[in-house]
Amino acid sequence: LENINNFAMTKIKSVILVTEIDKELIREILKVLAM
Repeated sequence: LENINNFAMTKIKSVILVTEIDKELIREILKVLAM
């Protein structure tokens, strides 16, 4: 059960990380489009 919990936390953290990267990418794209 402990392993499943750790696995779930790792998945959640990686999803959060991807979301943060996506936000940065979207900002950069919007900057380029705004030019």
